[in-house]
Amino acid sequence: MSPAIDTASVDAPPDAGAGKDPATGVQFYPVSPLKLILLSVFTMSVYDIYWFYRQWKFVRARDDSKIMPFWRALFGVLWFYPLLEEVDRSGARKRTASNILLALSYLALGVTWRLPDPYWLLSFASTLCLLVLNQRLRELPGQPREEMRSQGRLTVANVLLVLLVSPLLALAVSSTLYLTPGMQVVDGTRLWSWQVGFLRDEGLLDEGETVEYFYSEAFLSIREAGNFVTDQSVVTYFRDPESGELLGGYAYYEDIVSVHAAYSEDLLMDSVIAVTDVEGMHFELLASSDGGGDKTFVAGIRRHFPGITTGTLAAYRAAEPLPEAAEAAPEDTAAGPE
Repeated sequence: MSPAIDTASVDAPPDAGAGKDPATGVQFYPVSPLKLILLSVFTMSVYDIYWFYRQWKFVRARDDSKIMPFWRALFGVLWFYPLLEEVDRSGARKRTASNILLALSYLALGVTWRLPDPYWLLSFASTLCLLVLNQRLRELPGQPREEMRSQGRLTVANVLLVLLVSPLLALAVSSTLYLTPGMQVVDGTRLWSWQVGFLRDEGLLDEGETVEYFYSEAFLSIREAGNFVTDQSVVTYFRDPESGELLGGYAYYEDIVSVHAAYSEDLLMDSVIAVTDVEGMHFELLASSDGGGDKTFVAGIRRHFPGITTGTLAAYRAAEPLPEAAEAAPEDTAAGPE
């Protein structure tokens, strides 16, 4: 006669009081929604790794298993669905298709950081998936509300971190949206209407003329400096620090005699495009080499002026004539008085 089996215990969910943090009584590591949003966004998802680590650390301690929380946290996009299953099992929640959809959404949004500007900003939306999972943690049966609020609130260190990185994040987002100049050559369609309006108001861009490629070496505003290729001309400008006036040079394609592209081999130095027109005027445009932007910039000119010569920036600078001395050097008077 076979022994009786208690079928009520088979696949039963963990007891609500089992596996809690012995210090706080909290299951997993739920935090306040505000804390999760701020730290995830302002650390560019670096905080997500720590958040995942704390969840898997709890699972390892609860189950006395040999899983490696660090690696599961580091590859959080791959272990998001298993974590969902762990949480649902703890809360006696039935499996639903929404778990698969949520996991796929997190995976898709997590890899968007590799997209070009400005589409990588979509990666911030991955925090929404974490918010859903975090809310399930907060709603687990038996969660001690007061201890959970105490554990999950923002700390002084959290606030200081947000304040510290806020300017950097604001600058990154601003340059991505091209509200401020970035470090790359951009397509003319990326310019805002007010930026194009500035170029027209300053007489740098004619009515009906279209900017094809643009680059600014300025830090905060294209009002300080810029270089661009249009369907009719090439233009460079900068603001004189003393007079505040805009200086520079331009030439229509039909007036150009020669164009030489001197490519920089150093990411910290811009490539130079030297232009000479029929009147002998010579000026230089700058273009960042980041992401091959300088070559894109030159290709834009070549479509309108095919006869472009190329070389390295080092060779171009070495070939430049040295400036003539304004005055002869004074005679050596180091000898003492007679």
